[in-house]
Amino acid sequence: MSASVLSACALPADGPASASYARSAVQHVASDAPNDAAAERFILVDLTPRTAEISSAGRRSSLAGAFSRLSGSRDLVIGPGDIVRVTVFEAGTGGLFNPQNTVLARGNFVDIPDQEVLRNGTLAVPYAGQVNVTGRRPVDVAEEVEARLRQRAIEPQVVVSVVNRRSNLATVGGDVNKPGRVALTPGQDRVLDAIAAAEGSKFPDYETLVRVTRSGRQSVARLSAIHSNPANNIPVGPGDVITLERDPRYFVVMGALGPPAQTQIARTPLQQTTGLARSALFSFDRDRMNLAEGLAKGGGLLPDRADPYTIVVYRRERPRVLQEIGADVRPFAGGGDIPTVYRLNVRDPSGFFVAQRFLLQNEDIVYVANSPVSEVLQISAIVRDISGTVLTVRDAGNR
Repeated sequence: MSASVLSACALPADGPASASYARSAVQHVASDAPNDAAAERFILVDLTPRTAEISSAGRRSSLAGAFSRLSGSRDLVIGPGDIVRVTVFEAGTGGLFNPQNTVLARGNFVDIPDQEVLRNGTLAVPYAGQVNVTGRRPVDVAEEVEARLRQRAIEPQVVVSVVNRRSNLATVGGDVNKPGRVALTPGQDRVLDAIAAAEGSKFPDYETLVRVTRSGRQSVARLSAIHSNPANNIPVGPGDVITLERDPRYFVVMGALGPPAQTQIARTPLQQTTGLARSALFSFDRDRMNLAEGLAKGGGLLPDRADPYTIVVYRRERPRVLQEIGADVRPFAGGGDIPTVYRLNVRDPSGFFVAQRFLLQNEDIVYVANSPVSEVLQISAIVRDISGTVLTVRDAGNR
C-alpha cells in the first residue's frame, strides 16, 4: 500500500529526469540523424566525436587574421615628434662641412644637432633647407638630402637615423605591471613583445583577455591562446592600443557526484550525504578544460546514484555552431545565443573519449542525473521507514 501511494508522489531529485529532456526539447540532434520534432524551450544535442569537435572549436578566441594589413614585415616611417639625427660624410677636406686644413680627428663626417620633427612634418638641414620627412623612411630622406648637397659638398653621403621615436608608439594598459606607451622598432614587434615591454600581465594567462584596438576595430583573445598559437601573436602597428583584462571563468557541477576536489571557488559545496543534492562552482585553472576533467573536479559519478546515460551540459550556444552541427535554428532567429543541452552517454565505453574532446566553456552547468534505480531505492527506503514506524507503534500498543 505504501509503495502504491508513493508511486503517485514526486520523489526528491537533483534535477530533471532522463526522459524529460527528449519531451521538452525544441528539437533533438541525435547521434545518427537530426530529429525535427518541435517543442519550445531548448535544443538537445547528443555528444559524439563530431558534435564535440564542432562545439569545442566554436568558442576558441583568436587574433589571427584580425588585422591582415600588418601581416608582413614593414619599415617604420618618420613622424611628428620624432627626434632625428642627420650625419653628413664628405670624401675629403676643403668641402662644405670639412674646410681646408681641418684636422679630421673624428673622421670625414659631421653630425648635425638632433632635431624634433615639427608638426608640419619638416626638418631643417643646413644648406639643404626644410626637408619634408613625415611618412617617409629614413633612407628616402637621406637620398633627398644628398641630392640637395651634391652641388656644395664633396661627394656627400648622408645617414638619417631616428634617435627617439615618439610617433611610432603603441599603448599597453589594463592589468599589466607597467602600463604605458611602447616604442616600436623597425623589426616586427608583436603583441607578446609589447606585453613584455609592459612587464607582463598581473594575472595568469588563462584568466587574462587581450584586447587589440586598431583604427576603431577590436579583436580579443585569451593570453593563453596567444602563447599556445603563434598565429595569434600578430604584429603591432603604430597607434595600436593593447588592453589586458582579467576575466576568470567558471563552471557549475550539480547532481549525483562524489566529494568535490579542493579547487572550487565562490562557495563551499554541501557535505556529501546520502540522498542530499550537491552543487559547486569551480574555476578554470588552465586555458582548456574538457568535460572529463570537469567531472573529475566535481568529484566523479556516484556509482549508487548517477545515471551514466544522462550526463548533460547546459550552455547558451552560438547559432552558427548549432547550424554546423545540423540543428535548425530558425525558431530562435534574432534571439542571440541559443539555450542548448549537450547530452553524453558514458555507459558506452567510447563516451569517455568524447568527454575528452568536449571542451567546457565559461558559465557551463554540468549535471549528472539520478539513475532510475536510485529512485526505486529511495522508494524502498521510505517504505522501510514507514513499515518500521508502523511496527514500532503496533508493538507499543500491544504492551
